[in-house]
Amino acid sequence: MVRKEEAMSINCRLSNLVHRPKSDCIPSPLRKSQHRQIVELLNIAPLRHMHLDWQSLPALLADPLLRCWVIQDNEIVQALLGAAIHIPLSGPKVAWLRLALPPIDEHSPALDALWEALQADLAAEGVRQIGLLAVEPWIEHIVADWGFQLANTVVTLQRNTGPMPSPPTPPLLIRPVDSVDLDAVVRVDTASFHPLWQHSHDALETAQCQASTFTLIELAGDVLGYQLSTWYIDAGHLARLAVKPEVRGQGLGKLLVGDVLCFFAERNITKITVNTQADNIVSQRLYASLGFKPTGHSVSMWSLDL
Repeated sequence: MVRKEEAMSINCRLSNLVHRPKSDCIPSPLRKSQHRQIVELLNIAPLRHMHLDWQSLPALLADPLLRCWVIQDNEIVQALLGAAIHIPLSGPKVAWLRLALPPIDEHSPALDALWEALQADLAAEGVRQIGLLAVEPWIEHIVADWGFQLANTVVTLQRNTGPMPSPPTPPLLIRPVDSVDLDAVVRVDTASFHPLWQHSHDALETAQCQASTFTLIELAGDVLGYQLSTWYIDAGHLARLAVKPEVRGQGLGKLLVGDVLCFFAERNITKITVNTQADNIVSQRLYASLGFKPTGHSVSMWSLDL
């Protein structure tokens, strides 16, 4: 942990960077020896962006698919910008902007210099699109200046009560996902989502370790869809729902959500949340039919073609 005196010293150095000319803002790639310092800085930073998804911060920093650039002064990191690359089963690579640590003044040229370095790095790696979930609103006007466009909005729905769907009728079967099922689940995920939103095998494997319930629906051994949900104290969260495009409209998604509702009901959990895109009318109708209602909370999604 960083002591109060160390935190004040770091913040002073952050503040000093604001007044430096742009020529002094020279980015360099993140080094392994700086990982611990980054974790400490992000814990105390007055402004930061962290979109970790299923990874912890140390795991993300160690991920070989993370491209992260820093600006430092006397070995102290002053600002950083990092994006994690996703390699889909087919098509060009994409990336999410997952880490941003500006100086005290987010208008400092430091962030622009970092973006120039990161953008060139990602382009050299073959990345063709980068996305941002603006979990912290301050970053939105920054990426807008870089050419990002507002692409969508992720909205949160919540269910406290509602109808309970019937279980599947044989030969349809819902069962827990095993490790040997992950390749089939990844194929369903890939077919169901735009590359920016797809989960890799490694991501789903990490998510499986954190899931409270991770089930698939199959017919004669053919995996048709899956869901992954988590449980936090007194609330459940449906984190992922996917059904093969060619079998949509047959009620399979409703069966999977019903299985989730039963799982939580058996544990006396009635508050359940789910996120979906604002323009995904089909999924919103499904959730509404099961008693989910908008909470009013939303997060903007931005994207840029490289």
